[in-house]
Amino acid sequence: LIKISYLSAVPSQYQEMGENQSIMKGYVEYEKDDEDDDDALSKEDCDSDPDPDSDPDPEVGVGEDVKVNIPSPPVVTRESSHTNERSCCSLALDIVAVVFLFIMAIFFLSGCLLTHPRTYEDRIDEPYVFFFLGVLCYLTTTIIELIKRTSKGALEISMASLAVGGGFFWFLGSIFLFSRVSKMRVWASLWIFGCLLNLATITHDLVMVFLRHRNKPLFRAISLKLSWMANLFFIIGCIQILKEFTTLTYCEMAAASNVLTFGATTYFIHAIFHTLSLFLDGITFTVSRSG
Repeated sequence: LIKISYLSAVPSQYQEMGENQSIMKGYVEYEKDDEDDDDALSKEDCDSDPDPDSDPDPEVGVGEDVKVNIPSPPVVTRESSHTNERSCCSLALDIVAVVFLFIMAIFFLSGCLLTHPRTYEDRIDEPYVFFFLGVLCYLTTTIIELIKRTSKGALEISMASLAVGGGFFWFLGSIFLFSRVSKMRVWASLWIFGCLLNLATITHDLVMVFLRHRNKPLFRAISLKLSWMANLFFIIGCIQILKEFTTLTYCEMAAASNVLTFGATTYFIHAIFHTLSLFLDGITFTVSRSG
């Protein structure tokens, strides 16, 4: 039925060039449309062979629309989309924090090396500015950690806030390192207090690693231990500087600078293991009691 209507709409010059090809083309298109639209023709018409000599069906139009059912995409629930979004945001924050952690360690290491007594003759105008820049990076890292812990409870938020407080005291102390307001004893005192706050947070995280996890994350435990040691080195170095700064001998000042350099180097190694803990968290270890 449809074939006759289809051929009647074909111009005569094309019928003369290839009438048989046009008939076959119309027949194939009719078969495809007939399978998708069950309401256009009855079941008997579909089963019977089309007759090219019959009259066109007045109820079927030549330009009838064909409905195509497109499969809907997989349903994404609000919970799954929220989880994926949160994991992506957490990963982005971790990467930013790691970058600032490395920059902080490099600034601290540069400041310790440039303020060593051996470099007195080649000193720049503001050699302690590297400590100030490193503290800014550390503050950024602690603020990011605080943002990540906002959904983990009051205890985690409190511990992260202590780390932010430790960075703030470091920031205040680093202001007294500039040549215009150089007060080394004030800097050492504030730096020690900031280190104590950092040690409180690091100790809490280290204890939670052993209490909350049956299989302890290896790189996470190592990075926390290194961070704990770095702050301890800073405390020892600042205690040596707390003596009357003008009476420090060359050897005493060199010893204090060496200890601070050890702390900065340990922080750099800590940054490496902290990066490994983010991307290789599946490597764990267990602690068992014998006997």
